[in-house]
Amino acid sequence: MIHNVMIKNIFNHQMARRLQQMMEDVRERRDHLTIWSCLDIKKALYIHWETDEEFRHHSLSNRANKASLGRQSISVG
Repeated sequence: MIHNVMIKNIFNHQMARRLQQMMEDVRERRDHLTIWSCLDIKKALYIHWETDEEFRHHSLSNRANKASLGRQSISVG
């Protein structure tokens, strides 16, 4: 039982990360990686990302945080 829950959690985490990467590819307009996506859906996403103030605020905050973490040395283990 616990084993099945662990497998499900790992799968969900990996799929969430993959979906996040696919959306990032669309947002960064990496067209060669987003051939699978319908053009109408991509256009709607571009409009949302460019006009939604809350999304823009979170996006800018995330980029600033990511940039500041990139300068830090993170030791694991």
